[in-house]
Amino acid sequence: MELDGIWAERIHKWQQEIHQTKKILIPVISNQLLTLAGWHFVYNCETDPNSLALYLLDSRHNFTTGSDIYDGALNGVICVTLLAAMSFFMLLVAIYNFKRLIKAWLSISCLLIIFGISALFARDAFIKFGVTENVWIWTLIAAGIYGIGGVAVFFSEKLPLWLHQFYVVTNCAIVSLYYLRMLPAHTTWFLLGAIILWDAFAVLAPQGPLNMITGCAENYSDNILRFLMFTAELQPTCIPPFQQPSAIYDVLNPNSTQDKDIESSDDEELSHLLNIDGCTTAESFSDDDEEEEGDEMIVDEKRERTAKDALDDDNSIRLGLGDFVFYSVLVGKAASSGSFLATLAAMNGVVLGLIITLTVFSNSDETMPALPCSIALGMFFHFGTLYIIQPFYYFIYNIFFVLISDAIFALEN
Repeated sequence: MELDGIWAERIHKWQQEIHQTKKILIPVISNQLLTLAGWHFVYNCETDPNSLALYLLDSRHNFTTGSDIYDGALNGVICVTLLAAMSFFMLLVAIYNFKRLIKAWLSISCLLIIFGISALFARDAFIKFGVTENVWIWTLIAAGIYGIGGVAVFFSEKLPLWLHQFYVVTNCAIVSLYYLRMLPAHTTWFLLGAIILWDAFAVLAPQGPLNMITGCAENYSDNILRFLMFTAELQPTCIPPFQQPSAIYDVLNPNSTQDKDIESSDDEELSHLLNIDGCTTAESFSDDDEEEEGDEMIVDEKRERTAKDALDDDNSIRLGLGDFVFYSVLVGKAASSGSFLATLAAMNGVVLGLIITLTVFSNSDETMPALPCSIALGMFFHFGTLYIIQPFYYFIYNIFFVLISDAIFALEN
């Protein structure tokens, strides 16, 4: 029976992992498709020559080393350094429990995205599609409508979860477009390579800022996660202790029906003793225990749900907003190559890496970083397709075309 319980537990775990993967893959793919649509139809997959990031090296300006490769490498180091500095600053603020400062920081960042960056994209979209007359009025109207909806979604808990999910996906898409436009030349590739190392350190290392910030999560309300993460709810599935394993045992051993009849009375007595009801097991040995449990339930109801409680909740799956952004930045930069196959390969690499992270690496009790595996596979698939698979495909295609042409010419003569 111990073997049966192990198999039942594995099947149950596989079911949960498949369900989790479906819940998070659709938003990730939708975010990438939205980014690609804006990047292709609005910006023609081109960076902004008048980028506001004047601190970055750019061969189109006087601030350059004279080489796009060197510029991109140094820019990648600069961007990761700024990201690290911001992360450690947020860690310092969290350790000293400056709750108001953190809430103000997150609130202002959210408002800048839903009003500011969305307005920039709306203006560019209107200009691209020929709406040049009174473009600022149309931009203010579009950004105002979108921003008011975003305020209602992020600063209120009364709206449904799917609206929050929608705004997370669209916000991350327009932020990805902003970075794609801002980062010059080869900077994006060097930045993505550095992000792989940085995210692994920040999440897994004991001194990593994201790892240490998670330890402070119990000091903050779960509402703070609305500004930081995408959340998908999972249907709680469970294995009844005395039902599912025995059912599997009956399938594996059909001769066990007689033993089951003999043991059924014992199971009923034990089930009555433990008061088994579906997935919950409540012990009822004395009135004192019931009173203590009742008091604990009252205390739990009064205690505010913390961010740590939300992160430890098995009935939901969460993915950071930064993960969405860098996934789409990778796919958007891959599209700049002009190769459909290489862009599709990058998307497949990101999705495959996320599946591996959610299934293989989820066996660990530690929080796993969602960027390293997906970014590494996405870049590997993209460059492998762009410089190996695609040239080989065209080479084979040209040979085949020449052979067919020669055969047709020979038959005609």
